[in-house]
Amino acid sequence: MTVLAIGPEQTLLVKAARLWRGSPEPPEKDALVCLHRGRVAAVFTGTAGMQVDQTALWGDDAVRLTDIMRRILTDTKTTGREDGPIPLPGQPDTAHRHPFTCVPAGDGQRQPPPCRTIAPRLFPPGCSCTGTGAVRVLELPGCMLMPGLVDCHVHLALDGRDFNASRERWNDRAGVQELIGANLSAALERGITAVRDGGDLALAGLAARDTVAAGRPPGPLVLASGHALRRRGEYGSFLGPGLTPAELETAVDRLAGRGVDQIKVLVSGLVSFREYRRVGGPQFSAGELERIVNCAHSRGLKVMAHASGDEAVRLAVEAGADSIEHGYFVRRETLVQMAARGIPWVPTVVPVACQLQEGFCAQYSPAEKEVIRQTYRRQLQQIGLARQLGVMLGVGTDAGAGGVPHGRGYLDELLLYREAGLTPPETLLAATVNGAAILGAENVPGTIAPGKPARLIAVRGDPWRDTGALADVRYVIIAR
Repeated sequence: MTVLAIGPEQTLLVKAARLWRGSPEPPEKDALVCLHRGRVAAVFTGTAGMQVDQTALWGDDAVRLTDIMRRILTDTKTTGREDGPIPLPGQPDTAHRHPFTCVPAGDGQRQPPPCRTIAPRLFPPGCSCTGTGAVRVLELPGCMLMPGLVDCHVHLALDGRDFNASRERWNDRAGVQELIGANLSAALERGITAVRDGGDLALAGLAARDTVAAGRPPGPLVLASGHALRRRGEYGSFLGPGLTPAELETAVDRLAGRGVDQIKVLVSGLVSFREYRRVGGPQFSAGELERIVNCAHSRGLKVMAHASGDEAVRLAVEAGADSIEHGYFVRRETLVQMAARGIPWVPTVVPVACQLQEGFCAQYSPAEKEVIRQTYRRQLQQIGLARQLGVMLGVGTDAGAGGVPHGRGYLDELLLYREAGLTPPETLLAATVNGAAILGAENVPGTIAPGKPARLIAVRGDPWRDTGALADVRYVIIAR
């Protein structure tokens, strides 16, 4: 797997066997996408023709680029060439320094991509698509180009392996940076180009967001919650300081002042692995939750509500929370309300299901294993019901939770959605378009279209037909 980080003055033309734009429509064949100044400048396919971002390219620039893209897309002579410039009619071959940052993949090895170079002289003087170096062409035979994946629920302050060891690193700035760097790299390696962090006491999520924004190194975009809001004496001491009801608005204001991207509130406690259907009760009253939501919305912030047990989920829905996280044991009536109000659900099945995997299940008794099995199987049933009722589903792994390392648990979550009855196209939409809508950030595109930020992945195979194909991400292409 190779990560390409495109600089603000660089241009990359990506030629792929198939393009899925992020829509209910199937992938298109033989596509060429122009990435320029960190955004999708133009898309050309044999079926839809040419689409151009008029704010990036216009007039003669667009006409010239259209001509070049047509010839690249139809030039069979270049197929199989791994090095050197593409010889277009009447133009000399010109070698140029590779203009992109090749970020090490998970094995630490830099893998130069099979790019070809187009000399800048192919473009008219002053053309906005020349940048400061050569325009490169990346050919991806056998791959589908698609929007980057979105993980709607992670904890970058935890590694998913050793909770106590992760917490010990919070006391050391260098340790925190090393931890979040490893977690971000692991996510990016699996094609995850945006994550929403669910908070932590050390504010590591905020640090991760700022690290990525500074490009040290390129990583998935991070939307950070800062501290989670919880009631004093209740579950979640590692996520944020306890609060009294009188401190709720002050806490929201303080987080808004720190520049968080959303507010995380703990409405319930944990799901029990000892007693089926038992969940830690609601931490806040209906009125208190409404105060939190209203205050957050007045600051322009969404609210993600950790809520399991139908009572807690219903309280969060009626208070106007913007998404339900976990939602174990939610009932049909509450799902109907969620569909009617347009409140999405991030079910996070994998942190429960993975407890039955080898390496974790030994710590549980046979009775506890049965509770775990029943719990996650019921969650799958409710996901299938939510699909039928029209509830928007997002993909969140709770990465960092025990047994869920960053990046690796994402495909497991998608395959669990398949068990719940989602088709591969529905799963793709949940992982991209829905995820972008849930995060609600302009720089998380969810689709490939002119003017959208460059956050793309290339997958070997056809995930439109087989969700498992997402295991083979070959390229991640992001702006830096």
